[in-house]
Amino acid sequence: MAIIPDSSRTFVNEHLSDAAASIRAARTSVPDDQMAFDRALRVLDECRAAIQESADIDIVATHLRAASRALEHFCSGPTKACVSSAIHLIDKAIGGESF
Repeated sequence: MAIIPDSSRTFVNEHLSDAAASIRAARTSVPDDQMAFDRALRVLDECRAAIQESADIDIVATHLRAASRALEHFCSGPTKACVSSAIHLIDKAIGGESF
């Protein structure tokens, strides 16, 4: 078990926060079909909660990859741009920390 360093946890949390902010900003500009935005935000919230409970870097990477795959389900219609951006930020977090 490899322990995730605090700097890596901060890096990942910043990217998850940026991803959520992107989705929240887009959500306010689209008054209809809020459900897809809310579900995408829930994926990110659940990922963040799961990551907070783990000190193992491999488990953190697994949660990030699962969140990225789950977000792909919401990558259409009015959520496409912001969810694509969120996926990119998660992928960047995974790649930037050499998981």
